[in-house]
Amino acid sequence: MQRTKSLKIYGLLMFVLLGMNAFSQHNTTSPYSRFGIGDIVSSGKGRSVGMGGVGLALNSPYMLNSLNPASYGRLDSMSFIFDIGIVGHSSNFKSGEIKSSAQDANFDYFAMAFPVTSWWKASLGLNPYSNVGYSMKSNHIKDGSIDYVNTLKGKGGLNKAYISQSFIPVKNLYLGVNFSYVFGQIERTNMVEFAAANMIGVNKKELLTIKDVMFDFGFQYKKPLNKNYTLSVGGIYAPKRNLSTEYDLTSGSRKENGDIDFNLPSKFGGGLGLHYKDKFIVGFDYVRENWSDVSVDDKAKIFLGEGEFKNNETYALGFEYIPNKRSLRSYFDVVSYRLGVHYADSYLKIDGESVDDYGISLGLGFPLRRSTMYVNVALDLGRRGNNTIVEEDYAKLSVSFSIFSKWFFKQKYE
Repeated sequence: MQRTKSLKIYGLLMFVLLGMNAFSQHNTTSPYSRFGIGDIVSSGKGRSVGMGGVGLALNSPYMLNSLNPASYGRLDSMSFIFDIGIVGHSSNFKSGEIKSSAQDANFDYFAMAFPVTSWWKASLGLNPYSNVGYSMKSNHIKDGSIDYVNTLKGKGGLNKAYISQSFIPVKNLYLGVNFSYVFGQIERTNMVEFAAANMIGVNKKELLTIKDVMFDFGFQYKKPLNKNYTLSVGGIYAPKRNLSTEYDLTSGSRKENGDIDFNLPSKFGGGLGLHYKDKFIVGFDYVRENWSDVSVDDKAKIFLGEGEFKNNETYALGFEYIPNKRSLRSYFDVVSYRLGVHYADSYLKIDGESVDDYGISLGLGFPLRRSTMYVNVALDLGRRGNNTIVEEDYAKLSVSFSIFSKWFFKQKYE
């Protein structure tokens, strides 16, 4: 018994170390990640992704939901849950008559959760917060021939390590708080190469390092409507927070460093969930981030690009259906079938145009019989930047593994 538990601990530590290494590489190839702090990443996990990103009012005894820290209150009071995810992207870009495509795959997140008492649960994990990854090349034409080539590249992004606490002050009410540490680096380079042999090229490199602590809060409440239906509500709030930033510039022999003024916006959201027995769930989420309130100094504007910050709103609607959770005859009766749609009005406005993002998701949840593992698979298909300079059609495949283990009980021997 003791040896088995030690092996589990060593295995979890191995996953953590691998995850820390994988987070040095960020998962995007979008030219839109050139602006701001890159592509903001939803913290939704396997079940949520298959339901269009819904989760503010949903919880489960066996699966983690980091969209709302209050959700951990419903975790089994005798168990430990470990959750890891991987994700792959494929994108097709179109700008006028120019078309291109890109693919990549990476480690997505890891998280774990456990009970402290019957009314107090805790979770910790590591998620990407934003991703930066682009490479763009343009030719400057003079007198009918190429005068110089300008190459823009960017990589990196921000991560969020968190510790969540969830409490149950009264029956059916869950309260939660996240203590998070945001950290990471964003590197941008601008290289100009002249066609003339007597012209010396220019190579400019900018590096932004961010690290700071942030807090956010959440609640969930469940109300039985009758013996078959239950209504759940949930909400989240994150105050505006300043970030500790360091800026380094290298351009030829010129070097410059110092701090820049930048902060993350306040955020709030709400969700509803309607549950029919153990068979069917429909959920709806709304989230708003007040990016127009973000203060940016002149140096930060140069680094963050020509885009303009604006308030963004996200809407998501999702469904989950389980034919018969307790079926012993057909395995497909215990599989979770998920469907969702989502729409987001981005925090960026580029050349006066808002960058919209909308899509549909499909998901499946597979409980592995004679095992404590649950596998979630989700496919998200969408489009970003419709009617803007660059249109992006994307497909995102997510796979997550939830390991559920009874750790907190005493084994009896005869």
